[in-house]
Amino acid sequence: MNAQEKGKTKEEIVRKYPGLAKGWEMAKTRKKPENRYICLQCGKEFYRRGRDRTRNKFCSIKCKREWWKGRPSPFKGKIRKRNGIYKKCEICGTEFYVNPADIERAKYCSKKCRDESKKNKFKKEKIKLQGYIYVFTPDHPFKNSQKYVAEHRLVMERALGRYLKPEEDVHHINGIKDDNKIENLMIVTHDKHYEEIECPYCHKKFRRK
Repeated sequence: MNAQEKGKTKEEIVRKYPGLAKGWEMAKTRKKPENRYICLQCGKEFYRRGRDRTRNKFCSIKCKREWWKGRPSPFKGKIRKRNGIYKKCEICGTEFYVNPADIERAKYCSKKCRDESKKNKFKKEKIKLQGYIYVFTPDHPFKNSQKYVAEHRLVMERALGRYLKPEEDVHHINGIKDDNKIENLMIVTHDKHYEEIECPYCHKKFRRK
């Protein structure tokens, strides 16, 4: 049907397009009493087919938006009571609610923590940097930005039973940076570790490390 035929009567249109008459008759049969609804916003009568008729309260999305404008949401601030549980996130430790169907597979509270776990999955357990061995320890309070801690510090902390303070350094007695046996390690302060000393033979000053 084009724009020129808009002014014609129904009989003239049906005479030219006989199939439209049958379509209109089928549309009338669909207008059953059980499919009849009244719009809450404009009061217009409309018909809608479907199994879920509890949401058929508005004739259009525009009426739905106009009706809800300025009205408080019935679900705001309410938590639906289900048979779920609260679990602790494996990354940040935050407690979050888990639905019954997701109790076994839910491990993280958000997408950010899930992405963080994927990054940790592909981290190497040990790396070597400037001659020192670093161990991937994401739970350590004094880890670096990549979540690594120097192995010699971990060995000393394990022997002392406490975390080393930031001003405490671990010195390698034999000078070999990757020899992290407890017999080869010694705690020194940061100032003493990098103090300037003088060679007894050539009298040249240098910094010890």
